[in-house]
Amino acid sequence: MNIFRFVPGYEHAIYDPGKEPMFLLFVGFAATFLLTRLYTRIARRRGWGSASAGGVHMHHMVPGVILMSVAGILSFSGLSDNEIAWSILALLFGVGVSLTLDEFAMIFYVRDVYWTAEGRTSVDAMLMGLALTGLLLVGFAPFNVNQEDTGGEGLGALALLIVFNAAFAVVVFLKKKPFLGTVAIFVVLVGIVSSIRLAKPGSPWAHWFYDPERGSKLRRNTRERKLRRSTARFGSGWFGRFERRFSDLVGGTPSLPSPLETERKP
Repeated sequence: MNIFRFVPGYEHAIYDPGKEPMFLLFVGFAATFLLTRLYTRIARRRGWGSASAGGVHMHHMVPGVILMSVAGILSFSGLSDNEIAWSILALLFGVGVSLTLDEFAMIFYVRDVYWTAEGRTSVDAMLMGLALTGLLLVGFAPFNVNQEDTGGEGLGALALLIVFNAAFAVVVFLKKKPFLGTVAIFVVLVGIVSSIRLAKPGSPWAHWFYDPERGSKLRRNTRERKLRRSTARFGSGWFGRFERRFSDLVGGTPSLPSPLETERKP
């Protein structure tokens, strides 16, 4: 297709290596994310209503799931042999994924938490998607695998490398750092550094290793100190403030009370 052949370096860096479908997927993903968040923020400010079908509120995850499903299924058909059709399917798949992940928090909590603090989960999901597609686009291979190193002698080392890299990525995810965890799948140094840093409060890692009510009495003081440091860093500390402000800048500042907190009150 070579749609952006007029851009210097596009043909050499994108089209010739066969990355154009991934590039179009990335463009569809990023553009839809920006336009969707722009629209929802304007709609919130001006009090616009949302689309509905037969009186039922139509969340944009619905067309997102439909687009993603149709484009994904068709990409396994004979259309994948047609360069133009495959590129269009890649673009539509990116649009569908973006519309779906923009309301990921609503899917995860099974509640309308779009403009609550829990809605920041959708921003995390979107950033993970951008990181994943972006790293694939620039040529990073998962687990830093060298595709040519598949011989018998390198098979054991390759398997060890995958396990080593994946272990650090899993730890980062367990510490409630989804964006860094996604990057860690591709860049092992990010996984190593992020895995030795403090976990976020409320993460599975903090529950297992920072909860002073768990474990032996000898380790309770250590656990309590880690929990205090974690709460300070990601709560009132500069890192936590920066993360919340960045999320608010990208996705919009939460303006509604958490329905989950309301349900917890007696």
